[in-house]
Amino acid sequence: MPAARRSGRSRGGRSTRIHALCDEQGRPHAILLTGGNVADITAAATLLSAVTSPGELVGDKGYGANHLRRFPAERGAAAVIAFVAYRLLRRTS
Repeated sequence: MPAARRSGRSRGGRSTRIHALCDEQGRPHAILLTGGNVADITAAATLLSAVTSPGELVGDKGYGANHLRRFPAERGAAAVIAFVAYRLLRRTS
């Protein structure tokens, strides 16, 4: 993303988000800057492509989209991501 677009407008005004992919010790392996109006899930695929063979991918509900759950599975890793309530209802019925 061009440097001029790394500042986005959100409810609080202009802001920037720092997205980081860290290991189990909290050490960053990849960092991405986006505008504050860019959703976390948008940056996730770019960050995940920086990792060659993750053992496990841990994320919160915001990263629970099907394409992000498939990404680690295709690389032989486990996705440990909480389900959003409405997805849990669909899975059990």
